[in-house]
Amino acid sequence: MGQLFPGIIAVFGIAFTYFAVENYLADGVLSTATFVLETWNGAQLGQQLFLFGLCVGVGMFIHGLHWASLGALECRIRGSAFNSYWHDKLLIVQVLLGPIKLVRETTELFFFTKHIRDTRLEENVPEIHKDHMPHFEFVQDFYLYFAQFFAHTAYAILVIVGTVATYIVAYGFTPRRLCLLGISYLLSGLFFVLGRIQLNSLFFAETELAKRNPWARILDG
Repeated sequence: MGQLFPGIIAVFGIAFTYFAVENYLADGVLSTATFVLETWNGAQLGQQLFLFGLCVGVGMFIHGLHWASLGALECRIRGSAFNSYWHDKLLIVQVLLGPIKLVRETTELFFFTKHIRDTRLEENVPEIHKDHMPHFEFVQDFYLYFAQFFAHTAYAILVIVGTVATYIVAYGFTPRRLCLLGISYLLSGLFFVLGRIQLNSLFFAETELAKRNPWARILDG
């Protein structure tokens, strides 16, 4: 779900933009969205299977992009991504500027990251004692999949923001179109922040489990 659903949203946004521009569907956003869904629904089985695979593939692409951006962020600040000054702001500010932050992190990944090593995340699992592995697996199941869902969906909804913006540029703005653009933008920021909250809880729990490793206590003195 953390890959498929965001992939569906992103592919839908891309298809929406294509049909809106190429077929000049200027009747409205809803009519264009309906046209896309009807086209998908009327496709042959082979085409629908390809569409399903495409959605999964796009979702996996978002997954890889997210983890690489997160790893690059941690390397740049030499520690946890949650020590960033950004996360010291009020949550409402983080939501309002979340899409901008998301774009900035992605841009920095490609233009300010010099080496593959600078994109890796330091996993806590090597530090987990074997007696605590069931706890580690529970924490992973409880937080990881939801964190991925929220984080990946933030990327996907950002595609929708671009889709609606493109439609407005092509066919003009109306109050409802601007409202849809604003809602999409806020949802992207909200999902971005919710994803970071889930990841913060996950990484904190993993770190606490790692501290319970008797060898870690000995090495710490």
